[in-house]
Amino acid sequence: MDLAAFYEHFHLLADAPNGVQKMREMILQLAVQGKLVPQDPNDDPASKLLEKVKAEETRLIMEGKLKKRKPLPPIDPDEVPFEVPEGWEWVRLGVLTTRIGSGSTPRGGKSVYVNDGIPFLRSQNVWNDGLFLDDVALIPHSIHEKMKNTHVSPGDILLNITGASLGRCALVPATFAEANVSQHVSIIRPVVSAVRHFLHGAMRSPFVQGMVWGRQVGMAREGLSKKVLQLFEIPLPPLAEQHRIVAKVDELMALCDVLEKQQERQVEVRGKANGAALDRLLNATDTDAFARHWQRICDHFDILYDNPDNVAELRKGILQLAVEGKLVPQDPNDEPASVLLEKIKAEKARLVKEGKLKKSKPLPTIEAGEVPFVVPEGWEWVGLSSILEHARDISYGIIKLGTEPSSGGVPVLRCSNVRFRKLDLSGVRSVVPSLSDEYSRTVLRGGELLMNIRGTLGGCALVPGRLAGCNIAREVAVIPLTQHVLSRFVLDVISSPYFERITEDSLRGIAYRGLNLGFLRGFPVPLPPLAEQHRIVARVDELMALCDELENGLREGLEQRERLAAAMTGAAA
Repeated sequence: MDLAAFYEHFHLLADAPNGVQKMREMILQLAVQGKLVPQDPNDDPASKLLEKVKAEETRLIMEGKLKKRKPLPPIDPDEVPFEVPEGWEWVRLGVLTTRIGSGSTPRGGKSVYVNDGIPFLRSQNVWNDGLFLDDVALIPHSIHEKMKNTHVSPGDILLNITGASLGRCALVPATFAEANVSQHVSIIRPVVSAVRHFLHGAMRSPFVQGMVWGRQVGMAREGLSKKVLQLFEIPLPPLAEQHRIVAKVDELMALCDVLEKQQERQVEVRGKANGAALDRLLNATDTDAFARHWQRICDHFDILYDNPDNVAELRKGILQLAVEGKLVPQDPNDEPASVLLEKIKAEKARLVKEGKLKKSKPLPTIEAGEVPFVVPEGWEWVGLSSILEHARDISYGIIKLGTEPSSGGVPVLRCSNVRFRKLDLSGVRSVVPSLSDEYSRTVLRGGELLMNIRGTLGGCALVPGRLAGCNIAREVAVIPLTQHVLSRFVLDVISSPYFERITEDSLRGIAYRGLNLGFLRGFPVPLPPLAEQHRIVARVDELMALCDELENGLREGLEQRERLAAAMTGAAA
């Protein structure tokens, strides 16, 4: 890709996921390939620059400022990854430098740090856009003098050579006084200071970064040695072209800065608009108001949402409205939830009378002062235990998976299988039937609600009939619901922000995060009339499907921009 094509597709690339960062990488890649600025046949070729480098190295050796070094091996044609323009040269990094080497930690480590002293630069201080000294450590001047091999000079390039920040590099400014570096940072000191700006850009380019990450040494690929670094192949332009390249890189990087700030402002404005739209939706006083606010969101969806991940907040808003009774209109002809609860109690009394169920203590009621919010007329607040199957209780699994049988066995659902409002049956493991039989109370029959009570909290899903006979692992709880309520409505409650908020409050201060079954049994459920439960579930399904459609549209747009960005980046490689 040439520079004209880069400009032509500039905004397409910027709009791609992580687009500005890709633009920065492409700018540097075009720079090291000689595609960022035009060549000038009047420039002294890079071979002349290398003669100056050699002359300067000889002078330093004669003055005793540099030890004579063994020549580095020439670059074999097979090592050249791409063609460079006429007048350029391929050269080893070591040829361009008087020093490549890491620092060291002072004896005593952090105990020798002082409040007033010489900066001791560590990897967290070295960034591609400069040295960040807010948290820089300081060492006494006496220790600084003892660590002469780790002294930093203006014009040095500092490269992080270990850890997660591997490859970050900073150019030490000309105004910088003095410092030392740790063993995690390497000093790269050019023979001729005039090449430092181009070399800094080259070190940040995808081409050189590929070498940085691909040529680590050690048993755990844990860092870069001097021997490896000095062999890096560097494309070297004529000095005059280097100046033009650096000026163009600075210009384009400044443009990227402006674009990045614009995008940040757009995100901020979009976030405020999104929040206001959701607030109006959540504060809708009736279903007509909800319909108006929902339509406004749909009409301006492209303005309010630019990332499919953000649609999750809209889903939460829908579920919150569902459990508050604001999603569908109430019908005064519906049989109220109080009658539904009486039917459940009557069935339980009958089973006790027939000897099919033991008599138990009355379930606690939800007092008026305990309700989290006001529900519509005809609804009731009940504890979750009030709407369970009479002969079953909420139970957590106690199966701890070990060695799976070579074939067959009973599938056991773990927290990794229970996702948000759905089951993911990939990677389901099994236990031998004899082991599963010991845990009959958690054998699934179909229709139950599963919930993660440890590990990845937030997972909840309904059990389809085809999974009857399966079991659950110890981090999952099964909630067997009575047939008198719509289990899918209870799923809406359990997956709503209301449940999430109450859950977070109950977990506060607990070192090992997990839901207590007692908490679940007493959890206050807003229960609508059965007919309204059906209307709510149908409306939730309808709106969630619309969210899916909108989300997929966003995802397709992002993927398309990602493909365009990848094609452009590949063309620059």
